[in-house]
Amino acid sequence: MERDTLSVIVYWSIPAFNLLRAFWAVFSPMTYEPLLGGPLRHLGWRRRVRRRWGAMAGACGLADSVVRESRSVPRLLRVRAKGNTLTIRVRARAGQTLDDLRGAVDALGTIMGAENSTGRRVRPGVLDIVLTMADFLDQPLYATIPSDIDATGVELGRRQDGSRWRLTLRGLQTLVVGCSGSGKGSVFWGIAGKPGSGRAGAPRPTVGRGSQRRH
Repeated sequence: MERDTLSVIVYWSIPAFNLLRAFWAVFSPMTYEPLLGGPLRHLGWRRRVRRRWGAMAGACGLADSVVRESRSVPRLLRVRAKGNTLTIRVRARAGQTLDDLRGAVDALGTIMGAENSTGRRVRPGVLDIVLTMADFLDQPLYATIPSDIDATGVELGRRQDGSRWRLTLRGLQTLVVGCSGSGKGSVFWGIAGKPGSGRAGAPRPTVGRGSQRRH
């Protein structure tokens, strides 16, 4: 009897958990993503790479030409996930170069279903394959009002990888271009509406068209 009860509980616990996840994601996406959605997704990415690395590397042409039972592939050193970015650190096998690894980056990104993929050299023979797994630009972000005045820079939004976009103001001249309605004014008001923007020493945004401009 106890075994039957336990079986029923286990049988219904997974659908109940998925239903709870669905309600949470719909009604409170800003809390669901950092507390449950993100960690579960990161776990799935890391597990998939670790379990299938040999097959993935072989499909991308990174394995040697020896028979399948004894072929070698680049060594998987580390797999990390943060935000919407998956970083796979690999070491080239004997006879390979970093250019060989870079040539397979796009193929690895396709296998993982990444939005974007890049390769970054770490040290001789070691490459970080950085996969942007999802585009966070279409998700809501709560703006924060800074409590302190910082005339050196301002946070204007979010990057594709989910990190904050901070624009350095001091010592730089920044040109913002784009077609009508692309959001150029948002950058301007993100700076002009910054606390302390009218004080002495603060940046002075300038907009203009052709030879005309105004502060």
